[in-house]
Amino acid sequence: MKRFVSYVVVAIALLAISPVSHAKKVETKNSMITLMEKYSEETDAEFMNLKGLLLKFAKPAMKDTPMANMVDCLETICIFHVDKFSSDVSKRFNADLTAALSEYIKVTETKEDKIVSSIYMKQIDENTLSELLVYSTGDGINIVTMIGNIPVSELEKMATTESAK
Repeated sequence: MKRFVSYVVVAIALLAISPVSHAKKVETKNSMITLMEKYSEETDAEFMNLKGLLLKFAKPAMKDTPMANMVDCLETICIFHVDKFSSDVSKRFNADLTAALSEYIKVTETKEDKIVSSIYMKQIDENTLSELLVYSTGDGINIVTMIGNIPVSELEKMATTESAK
């Protein structure tokens, strides 16, 4: 009887906490990640979504990079690359990309030889970004998006450190 009561108590405790521990976080789907997933499935594009355990494994590899201080603020890093799309896929991709980028604020754009790189952001408040996105063309199409609570101060530190080199 004691064993049965113990099982009942444990079962009740598990039921009591299960909505909290097993509740899935309700997220709105990020349109840029949706775009990357869609075109990586349709084409030979490469797509990597680092989050959770995968991101934890990637963090030590980033410790000697300019992003070392910022990496702990990240929840997800997505990387997309394709060398070239067919013309019909390219038209659809460009339309979808334009729509997705309309949700971001363009920070800067640089041009070097054939390579054009742009940085976009989504801002939570004046001190915090929710997303930082780098989009590059010329050597294929490359998109890297970093999602989390990214302090602007960390980006400023990174920019100062890199400009001093």
